[in-house]
Amino acid sequence: MATAIPTPSGRGTLRVVSPKELQDAEKLAKAVTEAKPEVYDDLANHIRKKFEAAKRHRTSSLVDDQMISYMRAYNGEYSPTKQAEINKFGGSSVFARITAAKCRGATALLRDIYLSADRAWSIEPSPDPRLPGSVTRDITSVVGGEAMYMIMNGAPPEKSQIEERKVALTKAAKVAEKKKAIEQAHMAEMKMDDILLEGGFWEALSSFLTDLPIYHSAFIKGPTIRNAELLRWDENGEAVMTLRPRFFWDRVSPFDLWFSPGAASIANSNTFERQRFSLSDLYNLIGLPGYREKEIREIIQLAENGGLREWGLIFEQERRDMENRGTTSANDDQMVDCIEFQGHVLGKYLKDFGLKGPIDEDKPYFITCWTINKVVIKAMMNPNIRKRPNYYSTSFDKQPGTVYGSGVAELIADLQDVMNATLRSLVNNMSIASGPQVFFNEELLNPNQDDTLYPWKRWKYTTDPSNPSASAPVGFFQPQSNATELLGVYGQFNTIADEVSAIPRYMTGDQNVGGAGRTASGLAMLMSNANKALQNVAENIDDDVFEPVLQSLYDLVMLTDDTGFLRGDESIKVNGVRNVVKQEQDRVRQLEFLQLTANEIDGPIVGAQRASVLQQVADRIGIDLDIPEPGEQNPQGPPGGGGAGFNPAGTATPTPEVADSNGPRLQTASLNTVSGRQNTS
Repeated sequence: MATAIPTPSGRGTLRVVSPKELQDAEKLAKAVTEAKPEVYDDLANHIRKKFEAAKRHRTSSLVDDQMISYMRAYNGEYSPTKQAEINKFGGSSVFARITAAKCRGATALLRDIYLSADRAWSIEPSPDPRLPGSVTRDITSVVGGEAMYMIMNGAPPEKSQIEERKVALTKAAKVAEKKKAIEQAHMAEMKMDDILLEGGFWEALSSFLTDLPIYHSAFIKGPTIRNAELLRWDENGEAVMTLRPRFFWDRVSPFDLWFSPGAASIANSNTFERQRFSLSDLYNLIGLPGYREKEIREIIQLAENGGLREWGLIFEQERRDMENRGTTSANDDQMVDCIEFQGHVLGKYLKDFGLKGPIDEDKPYFITCWTINKVVIKAMMNPNIRKRPNYYSTSFDKQPGTVYGSGVAELIADLQDVMNATLRSLVNNMSIASGPQVFFNEELLNPNQDDTLYPWKRWKYTTDPSNPSASAPVGFFQPQSNATELLGVYGQFNTIADEVSAIPRYMTGDQNVGGAGRTASGLAMLMSNANKALQNVAENIDDDVFEPVLQSLYDLVMLTDDTGFLRGDESIKVNGVRNVVKQEQDRVRQLEFLQLTANEIDGPIVGAQRASVLQQVADRIGIDLDIPEPGEQNPQGPPGGGGAGFNPAGTATPTPEVADSNGPRLQTASLNTVSGRQNTS
C-alpha cells in the first residue's frame, strides 16, 4: 500500500509514495547518518561532514520538496500523485497557469528597473577628498616663498596671516581636487561598467530576476577570476586567441547551493555549491596553481566508466524532469560533481593538508576548497578581505532570521490549487453540459439499433411509439450548467491572487480594470499603489545584491589594479528603485508645473525656462521631440516670416554674458612659486 509523507506546512496536501520508494528513502537516510567515507585527508573528511549536515538540514526543512513544487507550478504540471488522482477520476487535467503569469510579470517589471538604459548605480566621490602629499608640500612652499618675499621687503607677515593664507590655498586646492575626484569617479563608473559587461554580470542578473519570484530565494555569485579566451585580429588579418584572466558573475541555481544549518544570512554562513565538470574541464586544471595533479588524474580514471555524482540528492531525478534534461542516469554520461566550499576551518586541517605559510592550528581560517568524490583537489585562502562568501541572495518577500524567504509561487500556492480545482470543475461541467443526455428503453428498441447519436438518425422500435399508453422508447434531458458560477469563483480567486502577489493584472497589460481603473488618472493611481509593493522587492535587491556585489568588485579592483583609476575614498551608491521613484515624481511635478504656469500671469515670468521643462517632459515620456530654446534656429521658422533667432523688432537676440569659469588662479595641478609681488586668492 502507498504511504503518505507530509509535505510543507500550509500546502494542505500529502505526498504519496510507493513502498519501494519509502524503503529506498529509509536506506538513504540511514546511509547518510552512518556513512564513514574513506577520504584521503582530514580536511576532506571535515568538509564532507559539514556538507552532509547541510544537506540533511535542507531536506528535513522540506526546502527541497517546496522548490520542486514551485517549479511544477511555474511549468504548469501536477505532481505525480495529484495527476494519478485526476486520471483515476477521469476528468480534465487542465492547469491554471496563474503562477507563471505572476512570476513573468514580476520579472518583467524588475528588469525594467535594472536592465534599462539608465545605469542603476553610481560611484560617488568623497565630499571631502584627500589632498595628495605633493599638493600639501606645494602649499607650504608657496606660503613660505610669499612670507620670505614680504620679509625681504621689510613687511614681515603675522602668524595669523600665514595661517589664513594656508587655509585659503588649501580651500582652493580642495575645490580643484573635488572637481578632479568627480571626473575620476565618472571614469571609474565607465571602467567598472565595462568589467561588469565583459564578465557576464547582466546576463547573470537577468537569470537571477527570473528565479526571484519562483523560489524562496535567488542567488548570484561573483566576482570570480577565470581565464577567458579572447579573439583578436593581428595586423595581417589573422585570428589570434589569447588567454586573459577576467572577473565573472554567474547565476546559481537554488538547488545547487547549501548553507550551514540554521544560517541567518549568507555573509555569516559556510556555503556549499555543487558544480559539474566534464573530463576535459578536469584535465585542463592540471598544471594550474594549487590543483593536485595526482588526485585529478585518479578522478578522471574513475569517471571514465560513468559520471561521479553526489549521492544522497533524492530530488535530482525530479529536477531533471522539470528542467527537461531527460532521464539520463549517473552512468550514462561522464560528468563529475564537485563541491566548492567557502567558509571557516581550523588551521590544524590546513596544516595536515599541506597548505603553505604560517598557520595557527587553533585559528579559524576563511578558505575556499574544491572536493570531488572523497578528495580535495585544491584548497586556498579566500582573498575576500571582508571574509564572506561571494554569493549574494535576496527574496521577493524577505523573512528575518533566515536565508530563505518567500516567492510569488509560495505566496499564491494555495490560491493556485483552488483555481486549478475550479478550472477542472468548469471544464468537466462544460463537457457534460455541452449537449443533451439520452436515455432509452432497450426492450422497446430493435436489437440491431445503433445507440450512437448523429443528425437525421432513424430509430427502429419493436412497438408502436404513437400509442398513448406506451412509454417513450427514447428520451432526452439537459444537464445543468454551472459555468457562470464557477467562472465567478475563478475570477474572485484571481482577484485575491492579485492582492496576495502584489502583481495586479493591469501591471502586466490587462486593461480590463473596473472601478477607479476605468479612467487614465485612476489607473495611474492604482499602478502607483501597486508599485509601492514592488519597490520593497527592488529595495531588497539594492541592499542585499547590487550594493555588496559592486562593493566586492570595488575591493578586488583596488587590490589588483595598478592604473589608479580608483582613489579609494569613493562610495558605491545603488540607484535602482530610488531612481524609478524619483523619475516618476519628477515627471508628475513637471506636468503640474506646466499646468500651473500656463496662464497670462505666470507665462511671461517663466519665459525661456519653459522650453527646458517641455524638453525634459518629452524626454521622460518617450516623445522624440527637439524643442528649440529661445534664440535658436527653428527649422519651421516663426509664424509670420522673419529669420529665426531674432526678436519681433528685427534686432539680433543679445548674447548673455559668459561668467568666468577659470576658478582660482592657483590650481592644485600646478602650484607655482610666487615671485615679484604678493599673490592673493
